[in-house]
Amino acid sequence: MVPLVSALFLTACAEGDVSVGGSDPTPTNRTLEQIDTATISLPAGLGDAGVLQPGWDLPPQELDGVFVGQSMGESGWLEFTAVDERGEILWLAERPPSCTGFALARTDDGRPLAILTNLVATPEAIATPTATAFDLRTGEEIWGPIEVTGPYKGPGLVFAAAPEGFMGDTGKKIALNPSTGDIIAAEDEHTTRRIVGEFQGALISVDADHLIAERPNDEGALETLWSLPLAEFGWDHAEISNQARRIDLGDQHIVIPSGDDSLAVLELEAGTVVVNHARDAAYDKQSDTLIILNDSEIVGFPANGEAWNLPVPGDARLQGLGGGIAYVHTYEANLAFNLTNGATLVPEFAGTRVRDTSLFLPVHTTEGGAAIIQNGGVQHFVPRR
Repeated sequence: MVPLVSALFLTACAEGDVSVGGSDPTPTNRTLEQIDTATISLPAGLGDAGVLQPGWDLPPQELDGVFVGQSMGESGWLEFTAVDERGEILWLAERPPSCTGFALARTDDGRPLAILTNLVATPEAIATPTATAFDLRTGEEIWGPIEVTGPYKGPGLVFAAAPEGFMGDTGKKIALNPSTGDIIAAEDEHTTRRIVGEFQGALISVDADHLIAERPNDEGALETLWSLPLAEFGWDHAEISNQARRIDLGDQHIVIPSGDDSLAVLELEAGTVVVNHARDAAYDKQSDTLIILNDSEIVGFPANGEAWNLPVPGDARLQGLGGGIAYVHTYEANLAFNLTNGATLVPEFAGTRVRDTSLFLPVHTTEGGAAIIQNGGVQHFVPRR
């Protein structure tokens, strides 16, 4: 296997470089708008602590009970807000509208970070993209700004240059170490090896023959965790490198594309393939359960119990997950399953219910019970009780 180009240095913005604009994370007196729970329908008891509207344009990310989301502000800047489980806005940051995308990560010693991009004017370029890490709760700058090859790509701390025809969907990618901001790997035009993503500080890459996991040692050099032959599992290296999905499966599992719009779920540290062809996968932090939806069954892997599986129709779709319940929609019925043991449930709903499709269901729940609930493109925030 030809290694990726490894960079054991931190490239900070040179003296004299100037930020294009915006602001770093700063405390704010803003509050989230209250939603009248009588006007929506949601699982009974879920909205006992109230329902709030965070105003995010896209689904947020969450780590250690703090959500971060983005929206276009009235001033024309892209606004990033961090919200804790009680619904309090911890900080607000502004970035140029082109700086979409951000990442949440944890350092080796467990410190949660928010990594935001920005544009910096340098003597060589009008606008050079950079990445800076801030403490997720306080907004304190931890490292950076680091010059990156282009906008945020993901999964994890992966950034990509503008598309180049011979490389498919993206240009050259780099991956950063969450603890330091060091560049742990950079793609090189002289090798077919490509970065797939960064997960919990581990670099996942793929070449023509293998899917490889590596982790930096104390000196910053990459050490191999595992290597899987693509041919054994029927995987395609181009599909894996260009179509990696950002699905939060907690700290122990990752997903890669495995062909025909399917996903392979792998254990991060061991490289064990849990399932090769899943239609969907999700993870519930409250019950510590991994859920996999296959063509004909739903499978649950609770951390503190026996795995379970139940048949579902081929048109089944995972609609919601949270509070220890999986919500599955089919053309004929809406189903609910207890995540701990797979028991079929008949959930109760509160509020105004016009039809089943008007229900707000949890799509992400923290370990403490705060949740994002969603109906179509509309999402609300439910604080923990």
